[in-house]
Amino acid sequence: FAYPDRAPLFEEATVGLDIKGRVGILGANGAGKSTLLKVLQGKLTPQRGSLQVNRNMRVGTFAQHHVDALDLGSTCVDCIQASYPGMPDQEARNVLGRFGISGDIALRRIVTLSGGQKSRIALAIITYLQPHLIYLDEPTNHLDRTAVNWLQEFLVKDSTYGTAMIISHDAAFLNYVCTDIIHFTTEGKLAY
Repeated sequence: FAYPDRAPLFEEATVGLDIKGRVGILGANGAGKSTLLKVLQGKLTPQRGSLQVNRNMRVGTFAQHHVDALDLGSTCVDCIQASYPGMPDQEARNVLGRFGISGDIALRRIVTLSGGQKSRIALAIITYLQPHLIYLDEPTNHLDRTAVNWLQEFLVKDSTYGTAMIISHDAAFLNYVCTDIIHFTTEGKLAY
């Protein structure tokens, strides 16, 4: 894939995903990590090659804008219910509880929460429908060590989603979580 009038970001790349895999994507800024996710999601069309995706597959995507898009004036319960209209309060609280947002915290306004708590709410929304594949673009940005530790355990142990593709600059995080790592080289190649 290449943007118009630019050198290819990657060529002759083959990426295969299987159920329960955890694939990390590592590389310098501008190397093409987020672009690769967009190609895999069908948001960008490759100039050569093909993309085969099971059309019945449920996909969840976590990007920083999901956290930024949360309604700061709403409560945590309200945010879940806005994404899933008609969901009873108790079910929304149960969904949040799986992500460590329980008790009085579930009734707090989003504006009062830490970055890690906001990320948990975004992940609760994204994983509620049990996606077969979840894309995470820099999920550790703006998280403190406690939140990063929680996210690591969630990605390793949670069974509400199948495969994960994770972009991160945190090599230790990827090494802990991932079964495979794709590294963008400076020559526009993907190394596995």
